[in-house]
Amino acid sequence: MLSQILKASVVLLLMSIACKQDKTISKSVSHNKEKAQKSKDKIISSLNNKDFSLNIETYFSKDTLNVVDYKEDIYSSPIIIFQKLSFYNKNKLIKTHQLPLKNVNKKTITDKVISATGTPIYKACLSKKSNQDFYIVNGSDYCNGSDCPEFIGIYLMNGDIIYEGFSNEKKKHILKNIIVKNSIDLNKLTNCIDIDIFK
Repeated sequence: MLSQILKASVVLLLMSIACKQDKTISKSVSHNKEKAQKSKDKIISSLNNKDFSLNIETYFSKDTLNVVDYKEDIYSSPIIIFQKLSFYNKNKLIKTHQLPLKNVNKKTITDKVISATGTPIYKACLSKKSNQDFYIVNGSDYCNGSDCPEFIGIYLMNGDIIYEGFSNEKKKHILKNIIVKNSIDLNKLTNCIDIDIFK
């Protein structure tokens, strides 16, 4: 009788240890999945020009915005939360630049408030000239009307800023002067890439 009780106790002890190990393994797998998921919440879009290249890093959340207008549905998920530029020469990083894009608080379908980029970058192109090339970067608020802000950034190959501004700011004359001075034709850009995560 005593030996049977001891056997039962040993079995229960072994089952308890196995259960704890399963929980530990489960937690480890869950943690690794979460880590892998977080690493995927970023895309890098590259625009190359001979030895130079521009990387646009877009960080996003896979939440869904609580939108009112059905036309906004395609832009409701994922949610862009941060973007930055990285400039390279012969694959060597020469400069990083944090864009002057303001973040705004927006509600998700679960009533969570998330800080989202107001005018995310959606396109980058080259303006090629005989003496100087430029990166042209465009952003938009994905809305309609004259008050909807659009962003334009003009940069040298080494990352120096020639111009950054928004369409609803009172400095359009500065952009016009820069375009004329550098003979940039915004209607004749090349090698354009789309930063499109809404697919």
